[in-house]
Amino acid sequence: MLIFKQVRNIPALSKGYPPPFLQPKDILGMLDAPSNQPPFLKMELMPSEVTPDSARRSASEHFPDVADAWALLLGGDGEGLKWSAADTLELVENFLDQAQQAGRKVLLATSRRTLLPVEEAIRQRAASHPCFLRGAWFHAPDTPPFPLLALIGACQRLIVTADSVSMTNEAVAAGVPTVTVYPRQGAPLARQRSNLEARP
Repeated sequence: MLIFKQVRNIPALSKGYPPPFLQPKDILGMLDAPSNQPPFLKMELMPSEVTPDSARRSASEHFPDVADAWALLLGGDGEGLKWSAADTLELVENFLDQAQQAGRKVLLATSRRTLLPVEEAIRQRAASHPCFLRGAWFHAPDTPPFPLLALIGACQRLIVTADSVSMTNEAVAAGVPTVTVYPRQGAPLARQRSNLEARP
């Protein structure tokens, strides 16, 4: 069995090798594996279950009338990056303004890294904007849910905060043009920068 994990620090998971969740014949595929010897397999790109077809199918189910929206996937502090509330809200405001100028509807999503007060401010601002279509709010489980895959598949363009390699990986795997953005504060860890670099 091949298990794919994006793990920063194997010793933090286990003081011994192999990690305890592996079975004897398992292989642990990682971007930053400590070695390329079993049970580790060093990967250049993380495989993904997301494909352009699966994203389009999910979008047609949840957003049947949307095919060319723009989406903004928001994270928060992490991987050496520091997102102030002002930076995040400025990003959202600029994104909404650019979408309006281009005549696009927008979808927004927050994550576990998005602070609750910041998410609430984003929800309030988006609700009054003519381009806003729907949002997937991490801290608001009462809102009607839809899969992130559907959001990705309904988009012509995606912007992802650079703290999340996993969201970026899924967006790229879906075949959607994707841009990662950085805050003014902090600097990405070298490993994070390497994971986001384009590979031939």
